[in-house]
Amino acid sequence: MNPAEFVGAMIGKPWVRWRSDFAACDCYGLVVLFYREVLGMDLGSVPQTDIATGFAGIEGWRECGTEAGATAFMAWANGAPTHCGIVLPGSMLLHAEG
Repeated sequence: MNPAEFVGAMIGKPWVRWRSDFAACDCYGLVVLFYREVLGMDLGSVPQTDIATGFAGIEGWRECGTEAGATAFMAWANGAPTHCGIVLPGSMLLHAEG
């Protein structure tokens, strides 16, 4: 699946906490689904806690700027991410907000 197909499949889907599928997702679930379906990378399941816990369990995160496919952290609390999305081609951003 390419990024445009993924965006088309996800626009308008409801925000549901701890979900990560094409019917509904939260912001971290959207990232997990994008990485699996578009980039072919399995980040595991969405933890039923918070996104900071999910990201803490994944090795290899690095700062990369705003290249397409990057994860964007858009809100922080106590040094941990609380909202995230995916950078798309053309400097667009896809995120799920509940």
